[in-house]
Amino acid sequence: MQWHGGVDVFPGGDGGREWDLGPQTRGRVFFLHRCVGWAWGAFDLERQVVERYEVAGPFRAIVAVANTARAVLGQLGAGWNEPGAASIFSAPTAIESRVLLVEDVAKWPDEKGVEDLALRFAARIDLAFGGRGTRHLDRGGPEPERFTPRW
Repeated sequence: MQWHGGVDVFPGGDGGREWDLGPQTRGRVFFLHRCVGWAWGAFDLERQVVERYEVAGPFRAIVAVANTARAVLGQLGAGWNEPGAASIFSAPTAIESRVLLVEDVAKWPDEKGVEDLALRFAARIDLAFGGRGTRHLDRGGPEPERFTPRW
């Protein structure tokens, strides 16, 4: 909730794991859409608590991803190459050993604002993994450049 408390979630194996990336190649893959879903759910639970109990800000939203060095992102938007695809070896990888993203807000966002917050974190996770901040969005399909949840 406020600086000293809040909603804390840990997706465990639903967030990422070791993966066969090709012949005799293993690596760590983080599932971007699932991670966004977990963050979105936590942010929305925070919204419900803030509204129900009239909790005043300021607030801090934090998304942390551990063990990211040389890891890749999977479960991307439609049209992006997934781990195991022939071209995954040219996919951007994380450089840092962990990713910590923080956003301070004076007032906790409403339902639409929670969605926007989750999608901002999705873009920032992609940037931390060497992407352009768009791999959570569909690249093709009926609605390109739109986030279509797949969790």
